[in-house]
Amino acid sequence: MENQPPQRSYAFLYTIIFLVIGIVVGGFIAVQIISTKVNPRSTDPVRASLELERTVQSMTEEQKELRQRIGQLREEVRSEEKQVEERRTTSKDLSAELQKYKMIVGLTAVAGAGVEVTLDDGKYEGLKDRNDFKNDAIIHSTDILDTVNMLWAAGAEAISINDERIVGTTSINCIVNTILINESHVGTPLVIKAIGESATLARFMEDPGRLIDLHRRRKDYNLIFEVEKKDDLRLNPFLGTYEI
Repeated sequence: MENQPPQRSYAFLYTIIFLVIGIVVGGFIAVQIISTKVNPRSTDPVRASLELERTVQSMTEEQKELRQRIGQLREEVRSEEKQVEERRTTSKDLSAELQKYKMIVGLTAVAGAGVEVTLDDGKYEGLKDRNDFKNDAIIHSTDILDTVNMLWAAGAEAISINDERIVGTTSINCIVNTILINESHVGTPLVIKAIGESATLARFMEDPGRLIDLHRRRKDYNLIFEVEKKDDLRLNPFLGTYEI
């Protein structure tokens, strides 16, 4: 009975020793497990190198695809810009063409250099008793038509008579002593404005080889037939209606 206390002391000591050894071994194993989870590739350098190589290759291919896509997008942008510019140019051309035809048909006011032609009856008092005076000293619708046609032939771009714009459907008629232009009554003097190259227009009007009858009657019956160059003429648009 007296030896029992030392045996219990040794048992307790052994228990403490084994407990310490268990804690140390367990800690070592835990460290190994944690180390393996944190850096699983460290135990296989070949595998890590292969995965890195595959990653680099994948990124290189992705970069190549992105560059190709960027190139495609740039081409698409350039193509769109070209189409927009072409449409813009076409729109400008169409607008200019439209304005040109609107001017030709008289739908817009127009201004520019040209000539002003004045036609009026003869004023020589001593000829009033002669029968031929009634015909040759008076302006007729045919005189107006001849003058207008000669101005067109000389390159006129637009013409008006007493502010009545002359267009393709314009009618010029003489009923008794009344002149009708675009169905509007006009009186003398008749002021014909023509926009175009003023020197050419004036040369056509003043050439005695053209409008021969008007030149003759101006000389023989003092018919008013005057031509003057102008730097700034303004013509109103046609205010009538077109009949098709």
